[in-house]
Amino acid sequence: MQTAVMVGCGAMSEGWLRAIDRINAAGLRIEVTGFVDLDPALARARADQSRTGPAGAGRTAAASGTDLAAMLRDLRPDMVFDMVVPQARPQVVATAFAAGCDVLSEKPLAGSLDEARALADLRDDAGRLHGVVQNRRHLPGIRRARAFLASGALGPVSEVHCDFFIAPHFGGFRERMMPKRGAPSTSCRVKNMPVPAPCCSASRGAWARMLSPACMTAIPGPGSRPWDRASTWTATALPRAPMRRARA
Repeated sequence: MQTAVMVGCGAMSEGWLRAIDRINAAGLRIEVTGFVDLDPALARARADQSRTGPAGAGRTAAASGTDLAAMLRDLRPDMVFDMVVPQARPQVVATAFAAGCDVLSEKPLAGSLDEARALADLRDDAGRLHGVVQNRRHLPGIRRARAFLASGALGPVSEVHCDFFIAPHFGGFRERMMPKRGAPSTSCRVKNMPVPAPCCSASRGAWARMLSPACMTAIPGPGSRPWDRASTWTATALPRAPMRRARA
C-alpha cells in the first residue's frame, strides 16, 4: 500500500478521490492519510469523504489541516497529490521534496514557461518523481481522433482546430495564461490533442493554404460529466500547392 497527502481540497479534489476509489477497486492500494487546504473546513470535509467513500468503509479518519510541512512530518506519506493553483505549486512541490515525497500535480504545471523550467530544475535537484496529470488525452473520443490521424488517412497534419461547443470562463490563472503579444499561438486554445498545431499569431497575419479538412466528433459516453459535451476536431493536411501570404 502507498500513502498520500492531498493538498488543495477544492472541487477538483473530489474527482481525484473518485479516481483513487477506482484504482483501489482494481486491486491496487492507495490511501490518502491527510488533507491540507488553506480553508480547514474544506480539508476536514474531504477527510470525512475519504472515510465514507466506496473504498473507505471502516477506514480510520484521515488527518486534516492547513500546515503541509507539519503534516508530512507527522504522517510520512509516500507521495503528495497537488491540486493547488499554479502560483502556489513551487512552494508545495519544494515542501514535498524536502520531506522525501514524490508529487503528482494537477494541470497546468505552471503559469509560465520560466516557472515550469524552475520546477523541472527543482525536481532534478531533489531526485524525486514529479508527474502532471494529462487525463483528457486518455478519453475514448480523443484517443479515437488520435488513432484516425495516426492512420495516415489525411497525410501529414499541419493544423488542428478544436471546438468544444461550450464557453466556460473560469477566471483566475487560466485567464492570465494567454500567449504574450507577438508569440506564436494556436488558432484556438488547443490543449487536449497530442498532435502538432502550429499557426501564426492572428495579430501578425495568417497563412492561407490549400487544405483538405476532415472532421471528427467525439460523443461523451455513459457516466460523462455535464460539461463533457460533444467535441469536434477539424484536422487539415499539408498543402500540395505553395503557401501564399494572406492579409490579416
